[in-house]
Amino acid sequence: SRANRAVPPTREHHAFLGRSLLAGAAFDVLPGVGAVLDSSGVILLVNESWRRFGRENGAGAACGVGINYLRTCDRAAESGDEVAGVVSAALTAVLAGHAPEAALDYPCHSPSEQRWFHLTVRPLAGGRRVLVLHDRLLAPPGPASR
Repeated sequence: SRANRAVPPTREHHAFLGRSLLAGAAFDVLPGVGAVLDSSGVILLVNESWRRFGRENGAGAACGVGINYLRTCDRAAESGDEVAGVVSAALTAVLAGHAPEAALDYPCHSPSEQRWFHLTVRPLAGGRRVLVLHDRLLAPPGPASR
């Protein structure tokens, strides 16, 4: 029967696949540490910078695709991490539609160096997903940013 046969790909299908592959490749080469989250905070997609940062800092799969980033931030906040609490509040505000976007500068020091990042949270088209981007700052943020 006709219902069991595959429909040949259309020109539109090929165009969509091409745009998706191009968008994925562009996301992967962003220098910022980036992820796309669904409306509940689950990580849907990460870029190469995110994967590398996780490997280099011992997070690995603990902060990869399928993990609820919002819950991870909440747990860290409950353990006393003030920055994680601020990040959680920013994510929640954007995901709930209470803020058009969120941004903050924060410390993320390692045992071998002091580091600061700029976090940006922006909704993606349709509003059901958000882009989370952590950009490394070359110098500590000024007092107004903290």
